[in-house]
Amino acid sequence: MTDQKTNQTIAAYWDRMPSNQPVSRLRWWESERIIRHVNKIICGKELPGFNQGAIVLLNKMTGNKKFRKGLSIGCGAGTKELNLMKQGIVESFDLYDLSKERTSIAADSFRQNGFGDRVNIYNQEFRAEDSPLYDFIHWDNSLHHMFDCDKAICETYNLLEPGGVFFMNDFIGKSRFQWSDEELELINTFRNSFSDEYFHLADGRKVSRHVARPSKKVMIATDPSEAADSESIIPSLKKRLKNPTIIFTGGVIYHSGLNDILSNIDEHSQFLTTALHIDSLASQAGLNQYAVCIAIK
Repeated sequence: MTDQKTNQTIAAYWDRMPSNQPVSRLRWWESERIIRHVNKIICGKELPGFNQGAIVLLNKMTGNKKFRKGLSIGCGAGTKELNLMKQGIVESFDLYDLSKERTSIAADSFRQNGFGDRVNIYNQEFRAEDSPLYDFIHWDNSLHHMFDCDKAICETYNLLEPGGVFFMNDFIGKSRFQWSDEELELINTFRNSFSDEYFHLADGRKVSRHVARPSKKVMIATDPSEAADSESIIPSLKKRLKNPTIIFTGGVIYHSGLNDILSNIDEHSQFLTTALHIDSLASQAGLNQYAVCIAIK
């Protein structure tokens, strides 16, 4: 459990996020081209739609199994969980998030899509000791917000029924974004190849060319949960889960290298093709910021 003041800081940060996006397509998950690239890494097909590669892999591993009840911690607006329900993969969900704004959006979305009676949404911290068992544990870009990722993995995996599935698609890079020297060298060499106009955004802002390790103090003051313990995720998955399938999906270039300037790069440009090729080479060399994990208990 985290203290109440820390939880309030986290909740306030994420309450502001839905209306705090003045320029679109600054992040990789807003690029359909990059999403297709990531999906191909996961399942071998350039599929449209965030997470579709992981869903194809899930169906392949489980023989298109339908899950009775899922648990998702840090659900945000519930978009990914709603997608799983729309596709008939999970029948119902218990959802947890500290942001009142986002849980309200999630409740409206599930209700409007006809799934309001099949979801329980809790605007509070999750406590494993009070929890029932599930046959589907869902971590999608929320596990890296846990302060003790090993504990979160262990506790939620223990809540799985035999034959249940642990499903993760998440940031697994350096905690508090304290990039390695090797990552920074690659990122900044890449960004130094850009001309100056790439660093000027449509709303008039100028983006720094140079990427550095952010201040831990500033990160904690802004959102205490951001990448709090992210680099422990992969070791914990290997330690705690039975025969996990782990697929590294890169990210050093498409996440950190293109951060804030992606809106200035055309989706179908050769430049983006080259960037994704460099990212793949970096991933093969062991530099990764994202991964998918699926494990059947």
